Amino acid sequence: MKVSQVNEYGIGVIRCHWDKNFRCGVGRMCRGCEHQPEDDDKPNGKMPPVKLLWVPTLNAAGDAFIPDGEPKCPACGEMPYSTERCVFCGQKFLKEDTK
Repeated sequence: MKVSQVNEYGIGVIRCHWDKNFRCGVGRMCRGCEHQPEDDDKPNGKMPPVKLLWVPTLNAAGDAFIPDGEPKCPACGEMPYSTERCVFCGQKFLKEDTK
């Protein structure tokens, strides 16, 4: 099994999202990963755009909810790391008015 660079937790502690035989040493910081397929080649890459979900989260102090706290991809359930397209499944999102 191939392992990427060493991170603060040791060598390759997380399995790569796209290559199950690879253990990621950068904590799934997937942007620019050589194992990541093109957006259109991901499972939902060619699906029509959908509305991005926003889920309530606790603030950094943990004492209050933020109503529209974090984005969540409705197709795969992961945090998409973009409001345009999910980095994991390729799902496109509808353009939203800024909050």
